[in-house]
Amino acid sequence: MIKTSKVKEVVSAKPFTNSFGTTIYHCLVMENGDKINIGKKTEQKVGWELTYEVVDDGQEYNKAKSAKKEEGQQFTPSAGKNDDVQRLIVRQNALTNAVKYHETGGAGEKDILTTAQNFFEWVMKKD
Repeated sequence: MIKTSKVKEVVSAKPFTNSFGTTIYHCLVMENGDKINIGKKTEQKVGWELTYEVVDDGQEYNKAKSAKKEEGQQFTPSAGKNDDVQRLIVRQNALTNAVKYHETGGAGEKDILTTAQNFFEWVMKKD
């Protein structure tokens, strides 16, 4: 069953690093009374809302995994991110797509950056 609740207490946060990056394993007490063990890429804080599914229970801290919010709840991808971070994400995406666009044509760096700038400006323009 998918649940959404706010973090009431962060009991522990232990980072684990492998070839996929760092995952922080948290033991959390949730406002709804659940005690969960969940891995996240960012350190969780008291008051943050999590949507999760318990996948293994029977311990003091039940193993949980992140889950999508149920239909009807609003999701905003930029929540908690400032405009500068959003602009960097769009710029990186524009650059990646410019490289893909020119990949087979043997374009030079200048052509790729010009195309990336065009893609960036097109995405960021306000209609």
